[in-house]
Amino acid sequence: MSRKLLLPILILYLAVTALVSQTTFSQLLNNKQGSISQAERVHNLDTGLNYTSIQEAIDAPETLDGHTIFVDAGTYYENVVINKALTLTGESR
Repeated sequence: MSRKLLLPILILYLAVTALVSQTTFSQLLNNKQGSISQAERVHNLDTGLNYTSIQEAIDAPETLDGHTIFVDAGTYYENVVINKALTLTGESR
């Protein structure tokens, strides 16, 4: 590979790496849970549907009285109002 081609490829690689690192860092700062994507960590065991928050799972029209909502371990920054006869179970304390 010639030196004339190597330098532009190296510059492009460094630019892309810096851009990806900056985006990842920004996403981590903006997400209280510390993950890059909003993972669906709340599950309605009766319907098989997954949600990003406990309240979203409770409020879903598919969630009916008697259903079980299972919450993965972690910290959830939300206030929850339970207005259905549900079982709310957590993965751990």
